[in-house]
Amino acid sequence: MRMIDIDERMPLIKAIKGWARTEDERKLVQIVINTLEAAKTVDANPVKHGTWSTCTCSECGEKWGPRNQFTRRHYQYCPVCGAKMDGEDG
Repeated sequence: MRMIDIDERMPLIKAIKGWARTEDERKLVQIVINTLEAAKTVDANPVKHGTWSTCTCSECGEKWGPRNQFTRRHYQYCPVCGAKMDGEDG
């Protein structure tokens, strides 16, 4: 699923309504606007990315991580702050 910020897109959608040439086109665009405004919202947070360094999370600084390569795969996320341990820039 891909989430979008509908508040950012609504001005464009409303502008499209102004470009509609017929009453049927304006009604269709209004249906789209009403549907988007009625859509359920989610509380999405950006994903934090980190790495383990001597059993310490690079994001929150808590000591919790794997002590060797075998256990590293069991800690793909920091159990304290939730950072994804993939070493990517977040």
